[in-house]
Amino acid sequence: MVAEIIGEVRKLDLPMVVDADGLFLIGQRPDLIQNYGKAVLTPNAMEFSRLYTSIMEEELAPQNDPDPQKVVRLARQLGSCILLKSQRDIISDGEMAVSCEVHGSPRRSGGQGDILSGSSMTFLHWCFNCDKWLEDMEMYPSNPAVLATYAACVLTRTSARLAFEKYRRSTTATNAIEHIQAAFEQTF
Repeated sequence: MVAEIIGEVRKLDLPMVVDADGLFLIGQRPDLIQNYGKAVLTPNAMEFSRLYTSIMEEELAPQNDPDPQKVVRLARQLGSCILLKSQRDIISDGEMAVSCEVHGSPRRSGGQGDILSGSSMTFLHWCFNCDKWLEDMEMYPSNPAVLATYAACVLTRTSARLAFEKYRRSTTATNAIEHIQAAFEQTF
């Protein structure tokens, strides 16, 4: 069923974010997103390791401080954007690598990746549907997917930091969601 949904999204030429079990599917069926620049994959270190090993046919152990060039290589091979979630998030469209090191929460709560995926989808929609963006492409030479995922990383990290400042070690993803508006106003 997920494969059919991805196919329909591609037919409609819409952006998509693939996370969690969807990444496992892409590891088995890379053709589903092959050369689709509006697809963003959001693996954590373990998911990236499995995806890289499967697609590149080269063993790669999960890493706390990943090599940005590995992200570039995999993104280039797939023809899609990758956002590797780690201590410093790494984003690549296969041409460039951008690192997001905005200070977030020292405690990453469960569900924070879901906030990142949802924020990424929102920013992807805005970037791919903004006529001004398309008119000023020379002014903003990067891929809209790279800009969108970077913005989502900044927003997610900032809302998590604001939540941690209030709730400390008991911070949950719900607390981070409470701070999205403040983070957005502070950042953008």
